[in-house]
Amino acid sequence: MLRTVLLIRHGKTDWTEQKRYCGKTDVDLNEEGNAQAERLSNLAEAAAVERVYTSDMKRAISFARTAFKNKPLGVVPHLREMDFGAFEGFTYEQLKERHGEKYARWIDNPFLPIPEAEDFQRFLGRVRNAWKRVLSENAHQRIAVVSHAGPVSLIVADIRGYAHEKMWQIRVDTASITRIEVDKGVCTVQGVNDTGYLTSDTKATGSKKINSV
Repeated sequence: MLRTVLLIRHGKTDWTEQKRYCGKTDVDLNEEGNAQAERLSNLAEAAAVERVYTSDMKRAISFARTAFKNKPLGVVPHLREMDFGAFEGFTYEQLKERHGEKYARWIDNPFLPIPEAEDFQRFLGRVRNAWKRVLSENAHQRIAVVSHAGPVSLIVADIRGYAHEKMWQIRVDTASITRIEVDKGVCTVQGVNDTGYLTSDTKATGSKKINSV
């Protein structure tokens, strides 16, 4: 059975606007993030979704509840963002100043350890298992998955066969939609980072801003 899964990054928070690394820190959506969720709720695609999954972070749960009103909601902790340890809460520029070469090496190779952070291999494993679970539980339903930039990038990288060292180069904006087509268990990425609906006045699917990496 051919179906499309909507894979969505949560909306804006104060930390995303400040470009701070946010993994385990449980910040909620800000005013604009809530408005993004309301915009998504107006899409015909959102209305067609039958079940929604989300990580256990407030920013994801709040977005899912607003965007997919009255739809069954499953909370899956393993869909949460990577715990960035010593990098948590710092901006990109602050990390360049404080950690310099170490930060640059990690950007090129996320398998390098960050002090106090989640092991990258463990992050990969738990997100993969969560993704497999939601697909297997809903072989015949239209579903949406609300998660974070890291998990969305990982799923796209896995499907397209990218090296995981390059997964952070996949652009995943807040409130963006990545469409995954599933046919007899085989996944294909149909579009990444669609935020067109945020500026569209129609209820149809808009794709003004798509990253096709």
